[in-house]
Amino acid sequence: MARMKKADLGFKDYAWKAVGDNPKRKGKLEQTHLNRKQGYEIIYFVNTFLEKYYLTETATGRKIEEMIRKKVPPYKKDRESIEKWIVENWG
Repeated sequence: MARMKKADLGFKDYAWKAVGDNPKRKGKLEQTHLNRKQGYEIIYFVNTFLEKYYLTETATGRKIEEMIRKKVPPYKKDRESIEKWIVENWG
């Protein structure tokens, strides 16, 4: 099973500190919203996606990352709708 790491990401402009995020806050928005500029959130999302769909290639993880950054409509903000969009538009 592929596990994306910081070095595997194609984009290098991520923030790596929880600026504006509060990791101790467990509110609904904090749990569901995906910040596309926070590296640790992208890595978590991509690795969760890879595991859920039994995908094994790092290149597939990069494709997911690229879809999030370049193709998923910006109005899609929550993890569930972003995942659904990726699945529906994979081809």
